Amino acid sequence: KKNKMSSSDEESNGSSQGEEKDMNDLSNTDVINKYRTAGEFANYALGLVVAATVTGAKVLDLCKIGDAAILQKTDTVFNKPVVVDGQKQKVEKGIAFPTCVSLNNVLGNFSPRESDKEVVLQEGYCSKS
Repeated sequence: KKNKMSSSDEESNGSSQGEEKDMNDLSNTDVINKYRTAGEFANYALGLVVAATVTGAKVLDLCKIGDAAILQKTDTVFNKPVVVDGQKQKVEKGIAFPTCVSLNNVLGNFSPRESDKEVVLQEGYCSKS
């Protein structure tokens, strides 16, 4: 749901022509709710990845656990179609950035592909999710 600014709001914000503007910033409680929900989903996925982070675990499997958790959660919300240019459309949602598990001296953003060499957690490894 998008909040619309009234003419008086536009005048106080320096807008002209009486146009309605979408309020897609933090002044819109719907936007705040979506950010909060996304944070809850990320924390849920992180918890599952951390719980599965044990010696012998494959980094690819850990990343898949996180991605699957996010997809599972996003499938449960915001399922009502929205109207765009007079047409009902499904809300696009899913993974914006893949789950990453970086080991030891790798600073961040390690999310291996199926075709990459298998990386397995060893005793004493430092992992960052």
